[in-house]
Amino acid sequence: MKKFFITIMMVFLSVSCKPSGMAHDYTNGLKEVLEKYFNWYGEYPPCLDSLVAFCNTFPIENIESADSLSMAIDFIKKEKQNLKLDYSNPTVMTEKLLITMDGDTIVNMQQKKHLSFLWELKRTYEFCNYDAPRSFEDIMTFFNVMKEVEDDTLFYRCCASTLRYLEKNNYRISWQFDDDCLYMISDGDTIDYFCGYHPCVPSDWRARYEFRYFDIKSVYIPDNDIDAEFRKGLKMLKEEKDFVMPNEDRSQDPALVFTLDKGLQLYCENITADLDSEWFKVLSDYCRHFAESHGVGKIIFASPCYQRSN
Repeated sequence: MKKFFITIMMVFLSVSCKPSGMAHDYTNGLKEVLEKYFNWYGEYPPCLDSLVAFCNTFPIENIESADSLSMAIDFIKKEKQNLKLDYSNPTVMTEKLLITMDGDTIVNMQQKKHLSFLWELKRTYEFCNYDAPRSFEDIMTFFNVMKEVEDDTLFYRCCASTLRYLEKNNYRISWQFDDDCLYMISDGDTIDYFCGYHPCVPSDWRARYEFRYFDIKSVYIPDNDIDAEFRKGLKMLKEEKDFVMPNEDRSQDPALVFTLDKGLQLYCENITADLDSEWFKVLSDYCRHFAESHGVGKIIFASPCYQRSN
């Protein structure tokens, strides 16, 4: 009888205590693909279909533990009606994910959030606006303008995901602009910051060659046709009025800004120019006509200090 009882117990323990190989394999594969998704998008997938679609973009055979990953994908497809995803954010910069099935926890993961492509978006803003963004609203407005041009790129799809997350958690973030830097502060800690650099630095060439156009609300206009037409008009103006360059040194071309309310002004303080000269008066009239006829509120550009040929 004792021998029979021991035999029964050994059978019971071998069945109940032995870890399920399949459960172990698909759990590891599931964690691996969730980590890859998080590293790519900066957040966990909003639904299981998104996770499966993400898996289909990777050549599984080239990934370490490919068998586990394949098993995890098959498991998700088979059991997705029974799986429940539960998200939480202990802090703005951490995201927690629980995946449960029939009340049992399959995955419990928490990772520090990285704001996917946010730095690159702010740098693009700075490059296009010649200024750092001063608020979350500045970033959102710029993104909405640029996505009309490049909405189908991976960069802007990832940016959209990051901005949706920030918009959802914006009540927990204080955006502070100080000394050309935009700081993101939450729970008393600086979670991110970005400092712009100004094109008026003598070594910076941008303001001399990269013209910028803005609408009446000072929102950047990404339109190459407007740029081409403005430059063509400048060239015609110079030739028709018979202006020439006094010398070949373009390094001292003054950076200029034209606005409908203030007219033509120097954009940088470190380079001087006589805006009362004949060329700049003609140039100011041209800028006003161009701006009014094209719905432009501000232009940042540069021009040589032309003089009459005679």
